[in-house]
Formats: sequence, C-alpha cells, structure tokens
Amino acid sequence: MVTRFRPAFTVRSWTGFRTFHPRRGGILVNIVLTRELESARIHRAERVSANRWHNEVILKDPAEIDAELLAWISEGYAHTA
Repeated sequence: MVTRFRPAFTVRSWTGFRTFHPRRGGILVNIVLTRELESARIHRAERVSANRWHNEVILKDPAEIDAELLAWISEGYAHTA
C-alpha cells in the first residue's frame, strides 16, 4: 500500500491554535479561534465545537503576512495560554 506523505507544521499541537500545510503555489494556514473570521481572505471557516472555529487562509506571497494576519495568529495564541 502506498501512502502519500503530507508534511505539516503545528504550533502548540496540544491546543492546535495554528497549523501550516504546504500547498502547490502557497501555504494553507489554519488558525483556531473562538469565533469565525469575517474576511475575504478566509478560504474556509468551520465550526468544530461550541467554542472553536478553524479558519483557513491560503498565503501565496510573503507580502500577505501583514498586521491583520498577525493579529489573528496572536488572538489564537492568547486563547491557548
């Protein structure tokens, strides 16, 4: 049996507040928050429990790492502390 390997990098894996998945042409960033993000940048948002949302952003260019994205990542980190 052949299994396809998909590398991922998770920060704070015991809480899973942020995960990076390499994709062809970019990186998918999954940010776990207590709310759904309302932005055109959100590729997909999924409620996984009563107080947890997975919000996915696809980054295709380093310039997309801006204050808005960093604020979302900081918010996710603050909820895990």
